[in-house]
Order: sequence, then structure tokens, then C-alpha cells
Amino acid sequence: MKTFGVYNRLILTLLLAGAFLSLAKPRPLLGKEPSLDPKLQQVAVMVSRFLQEEHFAKHPIDETVSKEWIKAYMETLDYSHLYFLQTDYDLILQENADSIGKKVRYGDISPAFKIFSIFKDRFESRVAWVKERLKQPFDFSGDDY
Repeated sequence: MKTFGVYNRLILTLLLAGAFLSLAKPRPLLGKEPSLDPKLQQVAVMVSRFLQEEHFAKHPIDETVSKEWIKAYMETLDYSHLYFLQTDYDLILQENADSIGKKVRYGDISPAFKIFSIFKDRFESRVAWVKERLKQPFDFSGDDY
């Protein structure tokens, strides 16, 4: 039986969308974690309370839900599996699976920012590699397929 339904995915998506919309202003993310807006922290607390107290399932945000949130969020960012490595996923689970419920309950959504920062770093390094590769000449004379 799946404990993480469509409704919970919607709430998570809305929470995380709000978090990342606050990052819409161009500012460097590399090397440091962005600061958390107090409004985002309030939203996290309200969503956490709503899911645990008002949602029909009244399911606590435990380790199982945390793992599902992490997986769903990483899948949303990297649905083609081009940027995150299995080691990233394992490390993020190890660091956060047992604590996300408590963190969100107190307004701490820093794991979402950290995951996004990893994604952004990988994305930017991939784009930089492609730009450098495009500066080099291409040889189409061979039979490399």
C-alpha cells in the first residue's frame, strides 16, 4: 500500500515550488546555501501541520514519508536521470530521511535547497562542458556511430 498519494505529492510540490520561486532573483548559489526566507519557513510549518492534523490520513511525516518526498523531489528535478548519481541519493537519504519530518515541522526546508544546489551545480558543469566541447572542431570523416 502506498502511503504517499497524489494529494501529498501536490502539497509537496506546492511547498517546494514556493521555496524555489523565492530563488527567482538571479543570485549565485554555488558554494553556499541560500538563506531561508521566514515566509517559506512559515509555509513549511503550516503544510506540515496540515498534513499531520487536517489531512484525512493524519499520517505523521516519518522516515517513510521523508524517503518518498526525497525520491519524488529528486525525480522531479532530474526525471531523465542525467544529473543525480545514486551516491547523491544515498547520501541525501542518509543525512535526511529520519529528520525531514522534524525539520519541516520547525520550518527548516534546507534539505530541499541542498538538493537543488547539487542539481544546479551538476547542470552548470554539464553546460560548461558542452560549451567547451563546441569550441573544438568536429571530425565527421570517420565511421563512428
